[in-house]
Amino acid sequence: MTLSVTFPDGSIRDVPSALRPVHDPLGAAPFRHVPLDCDPRWRFVEGAAGWEARPRHGSLAIFQGVAGEWWRSIAVMVDAPAEEDRRQPPRAA
Repeated sequence: MTLSVTFPDGSIRDVPSALRPVHDPLGAAPFRHVPLDCDPRWRFVEGAAGWEARPRHGSLAIFQGVAGEWWRSIAVMVDAPAEEDRRQPPRAA
């Protein structure tokens, strides 16, 4: 779904959106159409005339993953290699 948003240059563009639950005590409408916050350059704010785009401030940081998986150091959580599982004969009861 898309939603029309007004940008600072006066243009109106369709941006991706979703239905979100509304926490309204009167319960007029259970859901509301809001733009997704997925654009690194713009954030979307609801104004008097509808949704408006405003430039983001600051900078984005690239996520750096952890060097090693933390669970590998716990013996119980280590996965056995797939080849090793296939070679083992079934255990007798």
